[in-house]
Amino acid sequence: MKKDIEIKYDIELNRRLKELPDFATDFILSLEDSTSIRTRIAYCKDLSIYLRFILNEVIINPTKDIVGLSVDDIRDIEEKDIRNFLSYLNDYTVEYVSTGGNMVKQSYSNSQQGKNRKIATLRTLYSYLLRHYGLTDPTKYINIKINEKVEIKNSLDGKEIDELVKIILSDLSGVSERQKLFHKKLKYRNANIILLLSYTGIRVSELVSLDIPDIDIDAGTFVITRKGGDQEIAYLPEEIIFHLRDYLEQRKSILDVNLPYRNALFLSNRKSRLSERQINTMLDKYASIVGLTKVTPHTLRRSFGMALYNQTGDIQLTADSLGHSTTETTRRYYAKPNEERKKKILGKFAYSQE
Repeated sequence: MKKDIEIKYDIELNRRLKELPDFATDFILSLEDSTSIRTRIAYCKDLSIYLRFILNEVIINPTKDIVGLSVDDIRDIEEKDIRNFLSYLNDYTVEYVSTGGNMVKQSYSNSQQGKNRKIATLRTLYSYLLRHYGLTDPTKYINIKINEKVEIKNSLDGKEIDELVKIILSDLSGVSERQKLFHKKLKYRNANIILLLSYTGIRVSELVSLDIPDIDIDAGTFVITRKGGDQEIAYLPEEIIFHLRDYLEQRKSILDVNLPYRNALFLSNRKSRLSERQINTMLDKYASIVGLTKVTPHTLRRSFGMALYNQTGDIQLTADSLGHSTTETTRRYYAKPNEERKKKILGKFAYSQE
């Protein structure tokens, strides 16, 4: 993982740990050798929501805050409390002080997948509390629901991706001069972001961590830092290499970049490493111009995975290219034959004669 991103995650984790009670902090720290820092940050978020619920809905003790909770405060939590927590996740409101010092209220809701993740977090927590404090696990008989019927979400075909890139590389009309200048300054960066996401299938987190030295144009390869920090070499399709070569020359010409981000492949307008949120905002903008429904980085990753599988029929190759540890996720979410492939194969189907 790149140094500036590591620092960012360390700061985020330390901030969240300070908002948790001692037993929860000790639990998170115990996971350091077995989980990535992003996973530990996600655990902190889940525990903060759970402990806020316990404090406000179960204990109902206005004299305490989350940091002041002890193991004894949650010792009597029962299965019914966990079920009430799952109901609470359907629609809840959080009140907090913004960076500007204002009191803000924000409403949230969780899908079944979000609930499943929080139950998985709590099971890991209570396994730790059982070993160290003898607490029983109130989640033991809570079943995690798995939706066997997978709905394949939207993806783009090659023509739609080409249209998206074409719009970005062209000069926009019907906008202000300031917007035109802004667009012209960043269009090659934005086009290459879309090309890399849709022609290599990398995750947006992997894309924002790319550095200039990670790209070897002559060899047609690049280095991906996968989830957990492992690195691997991936291949660049010839179709995008000439675009990326031009962009690299342009990127290397930007000299006045802050030291932590000097090697970052994709920079924001303020010359820091581009964030995942900024990429989502950019995709929303251009998808709207083209007239496409919501396009996210994962839409482009899904488009790549489905197209690769349909062209090759190779589930293992598709899983490896997407960075999946097993083929099961690939099979459930990406390995859906399109109509052209089904027609080609089934039109020639016959029972073998032995």
